[in-house]
This record gives sequence, C-alpha cells and structure tokens, in this order.
Amino acid sequence: MAKPTDKDPTGQRTNRRATNAKFAKRLKIAERKIIAQFRAIPRNRRQQKVNSTLVFYQYDMSSRDLQALQLAIQNYLDASLGTQGDLMPDDWWYRSQIELPYRQGTLQELIDLNQQLEQAIIQGVTVRGFTPTTINTTGVLLSPRYNDAVRSAQVFDYGLVKTLSTKTADQVFNEITLGAKAGDNPTDIVKRIRNRFNVSESNAKRITDTEINRAYNDARLDAQKIAAEDSGLKVMSIHISSLLATTRPHHRARHRHAYTPEQQAKWWDSGSERINCMCTTRSALLDTSGGVIDQELQGKIIT
Repeated sequence: MAKPTDKDPTGQRTNRRATNAKFAKRLKIAERKIIAQFRAIPRNRRQQKVNSTLVFYQYDMSSRDLQALQLAIQNYLDASLGTQGDLMPDDWWYRSQIELPYRQGTLQELIDLNQQLEQAIIQGVTVRGFTPTTINTTGVLLSPRYNDAVRSAQVFDYGLVKTLSTKTADQVFNEITLGAKAGDNPTDIVKRIRNRFNVSESNAKRITDTEINRAYNDARLDAQKIAAEDSGLKVMSIHISSLLATTRPHHRARHRHAYTPEQQAKWWDSGSERINCMCTTRSALLDTSGGVIDQELQGKIIT
C-alpha cells in the first residue's frame, strides 16, 4: 500500500491504478473482437443519385444473424470481464482487487487501535471491572465475520461489473444495428463502437475508484466496531478528507470531525457520497469519561 497523503489518505492510489489498467485491458480485448466480428459482416457499396451522388452500404444480415451478433457481443464482453454467469465465480479476477484494500484497511485500523489500547492499559482505564486488552489481528483476519464481509463486497462488485458488461453490449449492438440500417460507412460505425467503449472504460474507472476506497473504508469501520465490542470502550470515527482541488465542499467540511462508526457509514451510504470519494477515517478511543485516550489526537479532532 502506498503511503497515505493529504491528497490520497486511503493510500490506495497504486491499487486503483493497477486495477484500472487491468479493467481497461480486458475491455480492449472485447472491443477488438467485437470490431472484428462487425467487419466480417458481408456488405455491398451502393451509390444513389439524389442531387449529388450518395454512397451508402447495404449490410447482409438476417434476423437470425442479428440475434447471433447480439449474443456474440455479450459473450465477448462477459468472457473478457469474467461475468458469464449470474453468480460470482470463485476464480473471478476482480476478487483479489477488492480483498487487498479490505485487508489493508483492516490491518491499518487494528494497528492504530492497538496502539491506543496499549495507552489505555498504561493509563489504567477499566471498563465493567476489567482492563481492555489489545486485539488479536490474526484472529480478526481468520474470523467468519471478516471473510463474510470481504465476500459480500466482492459479490456487490460482481453485480456492478455484470451490469456494465450488459449495458455495454446493448449499447454497442445498437450502434451497429442503427448504423447498418442507415447504410453508414463501416469506418464510421467502428468509430462509434470505439467511442462507446471509451464511455464504458470511464464507467469502469468510476467503479474501481469508488469500490476500492469503499472496501478500504468499510474495513476500517468494521474494525472500529470490533474494537468497541471487544474492549467496551467507545470508538469515534474521525473523518479524514482528501484535500484535493476536486474534493466536494461538504466532504472537506467534515475533515477532522468525529462521528460514531454508524453515523459515518450512514453518511457515506446516503446519496452519491461514495462515488469517487477519496476520503477515509481513523479511530479515536475514548475513556470512560469521554476523553480521547491517544494524547497525539487530543486537540486534533472536532467532536
């Protein structure tokens, strides 16, 4: 994981770029195959005199040919994106792209929390008659709760990529059929196919940028909840805004403000707050009187 910065507080820039490159490469494979399929369609060049000579093309496609073409387009995209079935396959290429940020978010949050728990132990903080202990990182990573959360994120993303595949196939098929019906030059139709794939690549980037950060941030929030349950201490979630020129003003306004993990999750899940959001959170443990345990965090958060 890249080192977090003010502009990339999740530190997921490397993961996002690598995944975007893989996504674009897979879309390009489907694009080349679909264009080759289109170019193989028999056609005749015609001239028609209407004031001046008009050149048009007559494409030889029966209704059965159209059905076969539509199926082929969808198959090419599904094969490239790994979305052939309704259910996510166990070896789906995108699974590791989501598991990595979730693991990194969990580990980073547990490191931060354990440092604060060690301070709580030193300070002699007690809850319900016992002193909080540090969290077993390995135990969390091997827990059913962790694995269920990762798989849930992967299944959600599979649905997003499956939808992208279906929409792209429909749009490309429409470009071909409308162009063929109008007798357009095949070169022009190919340009429109490529333009449609450019749009899909942009949509794929939005999915990747959003979902990798979602996985990282959800992991941190989940770890915060585990810490609260295991230690008995109250955990606040500090919003860390990405200080980019493109950061939305109301995202920037939350910088260093503290919320409960539930409040933070509810805000992120409302409207379009998750879309292309580069912000993240970090935890602050509170003692039984509501004071911040980590002395370095005192005065740096707004409660």
